Amino acid sequence: MTGAQRQEGLDRLGLTTERARTEWAVRKVAELEKARFAASLALVDAEPVTIAEAIASFDRAKPVAAATRSARKPPLEAFRDFCARAGLRRTDELTIRRLLPLRDEIANDSTRKESTRNQWLGVLGAFLRFINERDLVPLLPLEKVRLLVRPIDQPREAIRFLRPAELRAVIAAAVASDELGIRQRRPVAGFVLALFLTGCRYAEFAGLRWSEVDFAADEIRLPAGRTKTRTERVIAFGPTPALRALLQAMHKRGAAPDALVFDPLWHVGVWKDHLARLERESGVTFTAHTLRRTAGTYLACAPGVFGGASVWLAAKRLGHSVAIAEKHYAGALSGLPADARTLEAAAGVEDLAEAIVAAEAAR
Repeated sequence: MTGAQRQEGLDRLGLTTERARTEWAVRKVAELEKARFAASLALVDAEPVTIAEAIASFDRAKPVAAATRSARKPPLEAFRDFCARAGLRRTDELTIRRLLPLRDEIANDSTRKESTRNQWLGVLGAFLRFINERDLVPLLPLEKVRLLVRPIDQPREAIRFLRPAELRAVIAAAVASDELGIRQRRPVAGFVLALFLTGCRYAEFAGLRWSEVDFAADEIRLPAGRTKTRTERVIAFGPTPALRALLQAMHKRGAAPDALVFDPLWHVGVWKDHLARLERESGVTFTAHTLRRTAGTYLACAPGVFGGASVWLAAKRLGHSVAIAEKHYAGALSGLPADARTLEAAAGVEDLAEAIVAAEAAR
């Protein structure tokens, strides 16, 4: 209390062997490190939280789409298992020294692709930042978190999108499927065409309701709660008149405002069944996200659709940052018709779109 200093030899503490002195030094360093960060963050009286409680709190506080929740479950389980093996029960026991072996396990796991390993590190980073913001890890400051979860180097391939012939083959296969009656109680061509023309993520599109379709305003308006970025997004019909015509043909059959635009049976399992068949029949490998990237690429690269604002407006329509659109879409495709004023014309599928709309109107 007086500020006086006192020195004691390790012998007086009963530490006479090299091993005992080394163990004491390690404990003392950890205590000093903990005290320093606790004092700087005013956490001396912080209540300890278990690893399991912290993960549960993270899950409750960060509501995400089902697909995202499923994707982040394995890395969080790996983190929990690692902590159990390492004897770490509480968040105030986490330090970069203790967690570096976990980073090495993830980064060096050759059974997973580099992109998956980086995804795991990203989930781990989100969790550690979450508990850091809540002052639950006094020994793990943010700069150490960034070091711990920095991405590993990986080959950066160009994004996959469908070239005009591939896109046409996919949509033509969907039209042929409907004409043959292979529909599993629902047609697929309109779903595929609209998925491409909106550029939506699958979950955003499959959950589309008539209350979000505004024919008077000539647009679809996705509420913030239904988008990945939690930002309201407008999808105008102007660049895609075939989308407007298709939805109008579907709406004529009558539907309550809160009803889903597409059959509620269009869940992921049904889509995967259709997808597998369309891949076989078209000879093209693709996913719902491939169609989204295809829309972004054509909108950014077709000079006649958005003109000089192509990249910016393509990013806005898809809910991307302009930086993402510039990185992945700008200049990815050349030779599109300069006089094409719509997405379907730029992609060369106007005739197929007309056939799909006509078939829908005739139902």
